Amino acid sequence: MTSSASLSTPDPSIEPRFARLAESATLSGSAFGNWRRTRLVQLGAGHLGSRLAPEIVRSGASVAIYDPEAVSPENLGTQAFSSVGLNKAEAVCQACEQIRPGAAQSRPYDVRHAGVGELAAADGIIDCTDDARLEWMLTEISNGLAIPMFRLAIDGSGEHNLGRVQVSHGGGGAACRLCPKTPEQILRRATRTPCPGAGGDDRGPTRAGPAVGLAVVGAALLMLQRYFGGRRRDDVLDAHVLVDLDAFHLVTMREPRSSSCVSGHVVWDLVRTDRDARQTTFGELFDLAERELGRRVETLEPYGHPICGSARCECGAEATALGTRWVAAPSCPACGASMDWQAHTGKDRWSRAEARQASILDRTAAELGLPLRGAMLVARTGGKAPLRLLLQ
Repeated sequence: MTSSASLSTPDPSIEPRFARLAESATLSGSAFGNWRRTRLVQLGAGHLGSRLAPEIVRSGASVAIYDPEAVSPENLGTQAFSSVGLNKAEAVCQACEQIRPGAAQSRPYDVRHAGVGELAAADGIIDCTDDARLEWMLTEISNGLAIPMFRLAIDGSGEHNLGRVQVSHGGGGAACRLCPKTPEQILRRATRTPCPGAGGDDRGPTRAGPAVGLAVVGAALLMLQRYFGGRRRDDVLDAHVLVDLDAFHLVTMREPRSSSCVSGHVVWDLVRTDRDARQTTFGELFDLAERELGRRVETLEPYGHPICGSARCECGAEATALGTRWVAAPSCPACGASMDWQAHTGKDRWSRAEARQASILDRTAAELGLPLRGAMLVARTGGKAPLRLLLQ
């Protein structure tokens, strides 16, 4: 219902498209301006992400969308796509471009290959992947960068119409996603059957209708606008909202911060550099870290990017090679086919002597497979806190 008495004179500083939104219960007053300035990172552009990003853009904020997958025929009945073949992040970005040009950016690759510096530019992280393998990394990044994280998920079993939205901010004094969990629960990884044509990925298809996805996205959008707009922010922090469309229930729980959380809620002290991953060698990174620390670096860790020592072909041949899983593995010396990195040979931390022996000191960070934008390296030495270097 609309009462004529409730109508007010439009603010001439607000674009006509946002005039009514800026008078809504959630975004009135200064809240809309705060929301308008918000920059978000959204991970996943499938059942939930393909619906959420356009609504973020439509209502005034901006978003960068990460997803490495292409739209498949199986997606058309349940996700907000109209054609197959295009990368999902690109497809959603194109839809957002029709709504508000320039308000969305496409990142058509796995967030695990995103540089920390890319994510550091955002005001918040939205996780629409429901991938348990990302939980530790995303929580550590959210805590480290001191930005909140919103997790959206639905029951993909096909048996129920259930979903949830969780809000965490371990770096801001609230609970993080790991607070209620034991180390055993974190290490236990749920496996699912692969999607059609997924090439062996153990994440299975999401069997859920659009209705529950729309309900979860609606709850998440309201929580995002409340938090970043500034109205009722305390109602959002630590909230865990359960959406049960089987019973038409919406239940909110609180997840308190744990002083014994395994994450430690560590906030990072980042050292930003003007170095480019395409031009900076691994040896130069050792030199840079030692200048910053004022002493010898014991180990240097490419954050989230262990360097593998060998690759294997389906024909059974193996080859010694060095690189992360994000750079092309060598061709098979036996049959010429593309090989795959052997993940179990990945090495997280390198001393200078080990890097010299492996002949990688003269290779650039990009050649080794580190992110082209915003890669982070952690330098460690005795008696000092770790030094975290961000490349350009």
